[in-house]
Amino acid sequence: MVNWRDYTIQNKITFSCNGWVKFELDGYVSFGLNDGKKDFIFCKDRLPFNSWDVGYKIEIDNDRTKHRGCMEEMESTTIVKLSSSSLSLAIVNNSLRNKIGELENKLSRSESNSNTNNTLRRDAESSLSIVRRERDGLLIEKKDLEREKNEWRTKFNNKNGDYEDEKEKREKLQKELDKLKDEKINEVRKHNNEISRKERENSALRVENTRKEEQLASSNNQVIDLSRRLENKEKELSVVRKEKENQEIALLTKIDQKQQLLENVRQSLTDLRVENERKKAEKDIEINKKNSQLKQKEEEIKKLRNQKGLSQEELLNEKLNSEKNNLELLANELKINLEQINSLSKYHERLYTARKTHNQANIDIHEENISRFNQELTDQRISVVHIQEICRKCKRIAELRWELEKSQQQYQAQQEQPINH
Repeated sequence: MVNWRDYTIQNKITFSCNGWVKFELDGYVSFGLNDGKKDFIFCKDRLPFNSWDVGYKIEIDNDRTKHRGCMEEMESTTIVKLSSSSLSLAIVNNSLRNKIGELENKLSRSESNSNTNNTLRRDAESSLSIVRRERDGLLIEKKDLEREKNEWRTKFNNKNGDYEDEKEKREKLQKELDKLKDEKINEVRKHNNEISRKERENSALRVENTRKEEQLASSNNQVIDLSRRLENKEKELSVVRKEKENQEIALLTKIDQKQQLLENVRQSLTDLRVENERKKAEKDIEINKKNSQLKQKEEEIKKLRNQKGLSQEELLNEKLNSEKNNLELLANELKINLEQINSLSKYHERLYTARKTHNQANIDIHEENISRFNQELTDQRISVVHIQEICRKCKRIAELRWELEKSQQQYQAQQEQPINH
C-alpha cells in the first residue's frame, strides 16, 4: 500500500563531504523511530536527486517513510520521485543548461580567436540572450503555474478538510442517531413486553377469580347438599343399625353351621384318603400276586412248549404275547390308555435297536420321548413303582422282539442255503 503526497522544494542544501542533499519542503513528512513529522528530507548526492532545484514538485510515499528516521537519506525513487508536472520543466532546464554550456564553450573558444571570430561571438551572444529570455519566460510561466497550483491545492485541502470534518461529524451524528434509535427500540420493546406481561397477569387473575367464584358457589351448593344428606343419613342410619344387628345375629348362626359342616367335610376327606391308601396298597399286593402268577404261567408254558418240541421262534412268540398281555393287564388295572402304552413300548423297541446298532442320535431322541411319557404318567398320579414296572415290561418286550427278528433272519438264511446231497 502506498501514500504518495505532493511537496514543493523551498530550499536546497548540498553536503558534499557527507554525500547528502537536503531539501526543505512546504509540508510535513511522516517519519518513524519517534521522529514524528518533519518539513525536510535527505537524499543521496547523485542523479536524479542532485539535479532537482528549488521550486520543483516532488512526491513522497509517507507509508515508506514511516519506517525510516528523518536523518536517513533517500536512495530510491520508489520512496521519493519528481512529480509529472516538474518532470517536463526539469527536462527543459537540462536542455537549456546544455545549450548554455555549449554556447559558453563556443565563447571560450571564440575568445582565443577574437580577431577572426567576432561575428560568431556576436551570434553566440545573441543566441544566448534569446535562450536566456526563453528560460526566464519559462521560469515566470512555471512560477505562475505553481502559484495557481498551490492556490488550487490550498482550496482543495481546505475543502477536503472541511469535507473530512463534516464526514466525521456526520458519522458521529449517525452513530448517536443509531444509538438513540436502538435505545428507543429497546425502550419500546421493554414497554410492550411489560404491557403484555401485565395483560397476561390480569387475564390470569381474571380466570383465577372466575374459577374461585365457581368453586365457592359449588362449595356452597355442596355444603347445602351434604347437610341435607347428613340429616337423611342419620335417619337411615338408625334403621340400618337395627337391621345390621339382626343380620349379624343371623350371620353368626350361619357361620357356626358352615364351620360344623366344614369339619364334617374334612373328616370325610380324611376317611376317604385313608380308604384310598388302603385300596391302593391292596391293588399293589394284588398286582404283585398276578405278576408272580404270570411268571409261574410263563414257566409252565416254557415247560409245556419244551415238552411238545416247539421251535425257538414259537417260544419267543409265546413269550412276547405273554409279556404284552401282562402289560395290558397292568395298564387296565392302573386305568392307563392302551395307546399310550403301545407308544411307550415302541419307543423302548427303537431305543433297544439304536443301542444295538450304536446310533447315538436315535438313542438321545428315544430316551427323551420315554422321559416325556414317564412324566405324563406321573402327572396322571401313577406311582413310581408302577411306572418302573411298566418300563421293565416294555424293555422285556423290546428284547423279545429283537431276539425274534434275529431268529427269523437266521431261519431265512438257512432256507436260502443250497441243500448238499
